[in-house]
Amino acid sequence: MESTYDDYDLEDYYDAIARALERIPNSSAVIKLRPGSARESFYRSMVDTIFARVPHTTVQYEPFPELFASADMVVSDYSTVVLEALQFNKPTIVFNAESGGKKAARFHFAQYAEAGGLIIADTPAELEIAFRSIADDIGLRARLAEGAERVLARFFLFDGKASERIIGLIERLSRKQK
Repeated sequence: MESTYDDYDLEDYYDAIARALERIPNSSAVIKLRPGSARESFYRSMVDTIFARVPHTTVQYEPFPELFASADMVVSDYSTVVLEALQFNKPTIVFNAESGGKKAARFHFAQYAEAGGLIIADTPAELEIAFRSIADDIGLRARLAEGAERVLARFFLFDGKASERIIGLIERLSRKQK
């Protein structure tokens, strides 16, 4: 599936993150590009330019669990990365630099924020506040980790029985059709 981002949206997204991190002492970033990007060199160059004043590493093929192990927090837009970060109890910020993405993020992640599992930042200023709050407040990090556990328990089921539930649903639906 093609991204709904164009290069300018992605540049704005990265720029907002970099500008916010520039104002957070001792911050650094790991930027994960999508694997197999046809324009890998373009995106790497763009990231290097935008994050020139922020210590950073650009990765592309590393699995998220390896990256989460060393991360203090995760920022993502509308993506399954959010769910993965919650599974690792990482303080998570959902941020989107473009209007349509903000609406999608709010629609899909508001209930997670309301349960205390993540922070939604709609503007670069809110993103900086979220970064600073997570960096400075160990209690907030603990509350977000606890909230992540509540979100996962309330909205997801990781018991290895999904196939059984799907079969049961199909059987119930097929009986209703008869």
